[in-house]
Amino acid sequence: MSCALFLDLEDTIIDEWATRNFLRTRDVCFVRDCINHRNRLIDLCLELEREHGTGMDINRDKIDCLGLFSYAVSHDADKQIFVEEMKSDIERMLCLKFDPDYVLTVDQIRLKWIQRTNIQVKPNDAVDFQERCGNKAMTFFNVAPLILKPQHKTAYLLDDTVGDLDLHMRKSGIRLCTRSLSRDREIGMLL
Repeated sequence: MSCALFLDLEDTIIDEWATRNFLRTRDVCFVRDCINHRNRLIDLCLELEREHGTGMDINRDKIDCLGLFSYAVSHDADKQIFVEEMKSDIERMLCLKFDPDYVLTVDQIRLKWIQRTNIQVKPNDAVDFQERCGNKAMTFFNVAPLILKPQHKTAYLLDDTVGDLDLHMRKSGIRLCTRSLSRDREIGMLL
């Protein structure tokens, strides 16, 4: 199995949507280094398990693709701007590719959230949607199970506005995690 890493944009990768300036290279490199460290650790644990037959209780799902879960990208026109102006730079910096099915707009997130919760919101009203759905972590927990591909049983959301939460759905086997980039920058760990 593999794992998908969904990114927020504003205050995580860029300063704000209006200017689309990337945050300090040091911060983006920190995210890349954490991904690489996690994947190397999994390789090491699997190698030890093969050699010594010891079972280690770790999540073995390697991060193999990126997704976008940002309220900055409202609709298809914003998504096109993201694809044309930012996507390849982020892929190059993080050494991972975006899965096109995981590059979501707020409109797409809203429709999936309505499908999951059956709570109606005003069409094209981002404020109404954000007020009704609550915090971003809960939105991710409701939407991600509807969009994840079968090979992705684990997904992370990296965002400056969420807490560090893990949700394991026993019936489906899906594990969803949110990680606060702002807190983890300070303590030097992430995924």
